[in-house]
Amino acid sequence: MKRVLKDYAGTLKEEIPKKFVELGILDKEKSLFLLAQPEKIDFIYKYHKKGGIKELTEWNSPPDRKSWGGGGPSASLNKYKEYLKAKTENSYKQIKSNQELDSSLPLNQILYGPPGTGKTYATIEKALEILGKNFQSRAEAKKIFDKCRKDGQIEFVTFHQSYGYEEFVEGIHPEINEEGNLNYEIRDGIFKEIAKRAMENYKGSLEENKASNQNLNLEELIEAFSDYIRERLDKEEDFFFKDKVKIKDIRRSDTETKSFITGGSVNNQRLTTDILKRDYEDFKAGKIKSPNDVKPTYESKRHRHGNAIYYFALYKKLQEFEKKDFQQPIKTQNESISLKPYILIIDEINRGNISKIFGELITLLEPTKRVGENDALYLSLPYSREKFGVPKNVYIIGTMNTADRSIALMDTALRRRFDFVEMMPDVEKLDKVIENIKLKEMLKTINARIEFLYDREHTIGHTFFIGVESLKDTKNLKNIFQHKIIPLLQEYFYEDYAKIDAVLGGNGMIEKIETKENLFRNLNKDLMIDIEKIIYKIKDFKDGIWDDPATYIKIYQELDFKDNEQE
Repeated sequence: MKRVLKDYAGTLKEEIPKKFVELGILDKEKSLFLLAQPEKIDFIYKYHKKGGIKELTEWNSPPDRKSWGGGGPSASLNKYKEYLKAKTENSYKQIKSNQELDSSLPLNQILYGPPGTGKTYATIEKALEILGKNFQSRAEAKKIFDKCRKDGQIEFVTFHQSYGYEEFVEGIHPEINEEGNLNYEIRDGIFKEIAKRAMENYKGSLEENKASNQNLNLEELIEAFSDYIRERLDKEEDFFFKDKVKIKDIRRSDTETKSFITGGSVNNQRLTTDILKRDYEDFKAGKIKSPNDVKPTYESKRHRHGNAIYYFALYKKLQEFEKKDFQQPIKTQNESISLKPYILIIDEINRGNISKIFGELITLLEPTKRVGENDALYLSLPYSREKFGVPKNVYIIGTMNTADRSIALMDTALRRRFDFVEMMPDVEKLDKVIENIKLKEMLKTINARIEFLYDREHTIGHTFFIGVESLKDTKNLKNIFQHKIIPLLQEYFYEDYAKIDAVLGGNGMIEKIETKENLFRNLNKDLMIDIEKIIYKIKDFKDGIWDDPATYIKIYQELDFKDNEQE
């Protein structure tokens, strides 16, 4: 209520002179009677609402009524009513908007194109567009992006051939318990982690601005407990929680505490916060009365968790901390949780085995199957047996190099669930001349030849040449051709140097090797060998041809129609 009155006072300050508000003087110059003290208005409003004063008629007929312009205190009361009504309507609109995201942006999209077209670079801009962030420069965009990653709204992963479901969704990982026996624990993968964060935010946004002071925020409690232990460790103070067993380290992700590592008489046991979150409320309710009640993280012949005695001891310490030291942040009734986007960026998405990595969850990516939609779908995960769904505020941005694999060869299930955004070489970004070398014309010509001899999916991106200022600087054209362009062409044309030479316009970077006449002097004429075969090799990198601007100009010179017209 204090915040409401403070806001109302702010609206009064906009309508009557500041000095009247500060001095408590009534505004007699306007037709509306305004009380300068919002607390009095609120008192009158509540008293009137209960029937204590019906129309404030006894206040509306003072001797100097004319000076009020016919308004009186009842007008002030009506103004306050209008303010509360408007605030309620705005709050409803805010809550409604808190539950909505920009529907014009695809939930799943893949940026695809040849190498060097800025796909990974563009994921930052795409992510910030989804987050609704504005920026003026690339440096500012990167700064905002990094902050969002730290806050847990963005995650980044690169697929590769050995990447699997266990790293992406969840998997069983071995550990040695305190008895020296092999123990297995279920760990969440990167996709499950960000989906859980998004789900928590989605559920919070549905509370429609309800106060949640009475409910314990377990994650905030665990983070405060973790900070408390970390402060002790930073001061080189031991934190014993079970006889001579102590916490010696805390493992964190960018956004939250993941586990506590034991030291002392029992070393290097990992006590995860997932188990704390699973059991703590039951422990407080008396459902977990001893270590025997701490269950394994997956179906097992063992009746209790391998580290049960240490988890149980940690529950006790956490409860002590909650009672003595934890002060839960107070949320006012007017605070609401807005629905926020959570973004997973998958670089080189086509290099992974999609069926193996996503498994049965590929169905959950469909927009209509997201949690929050009418046809929402949940699945039971194979290891944890958890009920799992993907909320509608999870976005996936993938990148795909078409030189590695064509879209036509991609997993059909993936293609059906993603929007595809083509990113081809943009020669317009190279519209500058370096030592008479027209970079734009040079790349345009190279790509036209590659498209003719191979296909457009293997053209060369403009980003290879971004930042080139001369032949002599550290990022010069010579190094780019020797260590980027030539190797790429070798890969494309399987070392068919005649085609590579054709792409380069016979500019001298590829040279012919003369075959010695007596090389096959004693050759049996019955053998079918092409002795007239032409052999090529790459010009020695120390040769002066690489430093000569004419070498690069020759790539496009004959096709530079603008120059021909001028001549």
